[in-house]
Order: sequence, then C-alpha cells, then structure tokens
Amino acid sequence: MVSKTIKIVIGVIAIVTVILAVALGIYFGIKGNLKLTIMNRCETYLKENSLTSQKNCDQIWDSFTQAFVGKDPCDVPPEAYDSLIHTVSEKPVCNKTMFWSETKEIVHAFTKRSSYLTLEDFLLGYLLDDLNWCGKSGSQEIFTTGCPSWSDCVNNPVRSFWIQASAAFAASACGDAFVMLDGSIEMPYDPDRYAV
Repeated sequence: MVSKTIKIVIGVIAIVTVILAVALGIYFGIKGNLKLTIMNRCETYLKENSLTSQKNCDQIWDSFTQAFVGKDPCDVPPEAYDSLIHTVSEKPVCNKTMFWSETKEIVHAFTKRSSYLTLEDFLLGYLLDDLNWCGKSGSQEIFTTGCPSWSDCVNNPVRSFWIQASAAFAASACGDAFVMLDGSIEMPYDPDRYAV
C-alpha cells in the first residue's frame, strides 16, 4: 500500500514538473525570441491602428536586422537605421508631440490619460521599447544578452536606434510640441545626447 501511494505521488510530481518545464520553455522561448516579440508587436500595433494594408511586418523586420546583424556591436552608427525609419514612417500628429528625458514612467502615465503622443506611441517606438539587441561581427545571429549597455560604447545598436528614431520623431513634429523633464536632477536634459 505504501509503495502504491509513493508511486502515485512520484507520478504526480513528474507530471507537474513536465507541465512546468513546458510552460517555462514556451514563456522564455517567446520572451527570448526577438523576432517573435517584434512581429507580435507589429501585428498588434497595425491591427489596433487600422494600418494593416500600409505596413509589412516582414519588411520592417528585414530593415531592422540589416542595421546591426553581422556588425561589431560597438560600431553601429545611428544612420544604420535610416532604412528602418523610412520603412516605418508615419504621419505626424500636430500639436500632440511629447518629448521626454529621464521621465519615461511618468510621461507614459500622463500620455495614457491625455491626447499627447510620445515616440513609443508610434509603430517604430512601440516595436522596440524596452528591448535589447545586438549582432556580432561576422555572425548572422541576433543576440539579446551580452550586448553593450547604453554607456558602454557610443555606437551600440540600441543607443544608435533611439538616437536616430528620436531625431526622426523630432523632425516630423508639427505645430506645438511638449517636453517633460525631471526638474529634480541637476541636468534634466543633456543637449549633446542626441546630437546627430
């Protein structure tokens, strides 16, 4: 009787372990797969904004990867993203553009309750917000770990993307534009940060 109970308990533990392993594998497979994440975001954005006939997620992915795949992760200049920015360009919304520096959480909480829009509210920013990526010289692989951080090198893929995307967003602004800065820090905005 004891051995039958032990077998049942071991069987239940084995089943739970397999289910947990499969669920975690699926979760981390999706989280760690940059292409899947970006393609899902792209399809979601296009559907929510009725742009499905105007944009092609595969073309966007190809333009994105051409900017950094096979390149030294510290040698991807902002201009490498020009093709992507051209592929994803959207019409500006006049008098509603909101820029920010060092205030991401506050500005997004504010824009959710207002009519103002940040770069992350447009397809380009929406696709890559909070993501990390890089390539390696001579490799066709895409990495999401082991990549240089924002300050490790000037021309890292993520930093270069946001510099060029921010410049394009600023160039497309029309009418009145608004800025949210953190007034509690000594230098709320570095004028040289996005000099392109």
